[in-house]
Amino acid sequence: MYRSAEGSTCEEKVNSMRREQYARNKGYINGQKRAAYQERKLTKSDNSAILNTKKAVNTRVSERGEVLNPMDREDYFRIKNTLIEQGIEVFAATEGDDLRYMLYIGAEGTYSDGRITHIGEVPSRGTLFEEIIHMEQAQKYGELSSTDWVELYAREIEANRELLRKKDVYMLDDFDVSDITNNLQKWEKAFLKATGVSYDESNYRK
Repeated sequence: MYRSAEGSTCEEKVNSMRREQYARNKGYINGQKRAAYQERKLTKSDNSAILNTKKAVNTRVSERGEVLNPMDREDYFRIKNTLIEQGIEVFAATEGDDLRYMLYIGAEGTYSDGRITHIGEVPSRGTLFEEIIHMEQAQKYGELSSTDWVELYAREIEANRELLRKKDVYMLDDFDVSDITNNLQKWEKAFLKATGVSYDESNYRK
């Protein structure tokens, strides 16, 4: 792919590949933007978090896109290499359009179509493991439709609950647990608003 990309310099080829990737994922990206808008309406009164839009597991990200409680580097690269061996791309959004987009949608991490994207060179543990859970959800239920809000809310609730259930297994720190708990409440509220019943009362997956 790199050799066939347009451009005569390394930078031009990389930019060409990025444009092609954007074009392939345009529908999903637009869906993410709509999700960010919807969640921003839900949380417009909450000014306590730097990232208060779509789904940031860890809101401790600086305005420059620095993760303030990154996980252990050796653990991260060990898990990353395992994912790569399974055919999963793990991409660090650290600058330029990639970082600006992640900050725009308010997500420290996302998963879509075999690719985990996260802010910073090394993400928080909560973020990495949440996206792995979303990867497993996609394998079980199929890729998430950009227009299926209820399914989006359900997957977020399920992922956050699993993170809290297995917080010791995932070795989550207090920052992660606090943010996951807050986000779980937001997604439960979004599900209730969209369906008229709580997630547990809906028997959505039962």
